[in-house]
Amino acid sequence: MKVNKGRLSLQQKQLIRYISEGRPVAEAARMAGYPSSSTRSHIYEMMQRPAFKSALATLMDSQGLGDDKLLEVLKGGLEATRTNARGEEIPDHATRLKALELSFKIKGSYAAEKSVKATVDLGQILRMAADHE
Repeated sequence: MKVNKGRLSLQQKQLIRYISEGRPVAEAARMAGYPSSSTRSHIYEMMQRPAFKSALATLMDSQGLGDDKLLEVLKGGLEATRTNARGEEIPDHATRLKALELSFKIKGSYAAEKSVKATVDLGQILRMAADHE
């Protein structure tokens, strides 16, 4: 799955095509001929490469999904409303929250998520707790 000198392989181009059709990444990868043994993280890592991102951005632009259009839709989400049981138009807070979270992610306002992996000896923790009683 190498990107050679900024060019995409036929398989990578097919992956982009299937993603642009709205298919989930795992399904698009399978349809593009990637073996099921390819891990999702490997596929997502490949998708972060500049040549891949550039090709996907070009495809989106060609389909009318440029930055202006995407931001217009995002703004609509921030201003979303719904009709309540009495027929009144009220703010749709759930939709607005999702749009707000996405806006923060796009702008990089969220701190990077970190995970900690550790081995815990529950028996030792319980013994220490019992000793302190």
